[in-house]
Amino acid sequence: MTTHARSSGFFLILGLAGGLLLWHSFDPSYQSSAGSARAMMFFPRVVLALWILLALAGALEAFRKGMEAEQWALGRLAAFMAIVVTYVALIPQLGFLIASVPCAFLSLAVFGFRNPVLLPLASVVLPVSVWALFTYVIQIGLPASPWFVTI
Repeated sequence: MTTHARSSGFFLILGLAGGLLLWHSFDPSYQSSAGSARAMMFFPRVVLALWILLALAGALEAFRKGMEAEQWALGRLAAFMAIVVTYVALIPQLGFLIASVPCAFLSLAVFGFRNPVLLPLASVVLPVSVWALFTYVIQIGLPASPWFVTI
């Protein structure tokens, strides 16, 4: 098996894992009386759909370029997975917005975004934009911080 086939397979496995998690999110035990647009699994489904799209894009890119499954890529993936697990664990305690800022900062840094001005700026602007979109446009409340009423 060639290295680009292994890389493509790796991304496809990530996409399959995301697909299985997305499928599981439709389990009846997650249903709420709030309706489908405001159900508690709405945001996780959005994240999982993005996960699947990124995994498929990675698989196509690896296949197209013949990219090797180098050690740094696996290290970045492991670091990103640790960031996501920590992020998910911190959301109930800190709220969406406060937990998202360090998650965005670390995720961007892990994937090579190192501009000293734009990295902190993007780490704040991206989560605030997502929070504002869900809170004011879609009108779906995200987990709030126990210390602040609105965020």
